[in-house]
Amino acid sequence: MSKTTFDSVIYAGIFLTEDSKELVKQSFGFGTRKDIDADIMWFGHHVTLYFKPTNYYLHLLHDHIGRTVDINPKRYIRDKNCSCVTVDTELTRDLFMGRSMHLTICTWDTRGLAKEGKGISPAYSNDLILMDKFNDPNVIEAVNLGEAPELKGKVGVFTSTLKEVTDPTILLKGSIAEVGNLS
Repeated sequence: MSKTTFDSVIYAGIFLTEDSKELVKQSFGFGTRKDIDADIMWFGHHVTLYFKPTNYYLHLLHDHIGRTVDINPKRYIRDKNCSCVTVDTELTRDLFMGRSMHLTICTWDTRGLAKEGKGISPAYSNDLILMDKFNDPNVIEAVNLGEAPELKGKVGVFTSTLKEVTDPTILLKGSIAEVGNLS
């Protein structure tokens, strides 16, 4: 079994179960837009806890890797570029290090640039959430969800070497210099 170290981690997150990914598509109108015909870039698979986390954070997170958590959708937000859902979990206070915990559902390639790797980034959701907070007129739809379907996900990391890792035995504590040979 391949293993990896802290220096390969791109972000820490909660990775949705397959059932929850399907629920997101069904519940939040996966890619539906009546106002434009554009290619859809699907991102509804994780909630980012920390982008480019520090080693200290990863040591703290390690005890939670593999843990299944409930994800509670709170508010659906959409503009011409992106749709996302703000969420809450029991980890929000302790392990979330961003501006607003959310799940990017999808972006729309309105400029036809995604094939060149220049499409709308899922990080655009951070701006969309701020736009909603300050009542920006470019926000097309913003709805408090009330009773929304609960989602489930596993705590893990996304790495440059093994991609999604939700098994703590695969992520060795420390850098490659500290850990040594990975075999």
